[in-house]
Amino acid sequence: MNNTSGNNFILSNTISKAATDGIRVNNVFGITVNNNTIRNTSADGIDVTNSASARIGGNRVGFESLTDTSAGVGNIKGDGIKLDSSSNAAISGNKVIDTASTGFDIGSGI
Repeated sequence: MNNTSGNNFILSNTISKAATDGIRVNNVFGITVNNNTIRNTSADGIDVTNSASARIGGNRVGFESLTDTSAGVGNIKGDGIKLDSSSNAAISGNKVIDTASTGFDIGSGI
């Protein structure tokens, strides 16, 4: 999702075998990313950049659907959840497992 503002939602999806990030958000004000299951990505599970007032909660990154079973070691090829240059963000209640990099990468401008 790119270049939108206000009341945007990515909710309750299962994302698997993504060629890049599972969910990528760039330059979106007020995005809510909640209750998604993301596994087997070629990059980050969730990547939010340049997006003020983002809300990221209740997501399961690296898990099989609806279970606490891992989708496999390193099934997320980048960070579990990456947040960069996104002021006034809130991250809560997420579960991240078996990433090739960090679970949570909180970059600059937060």
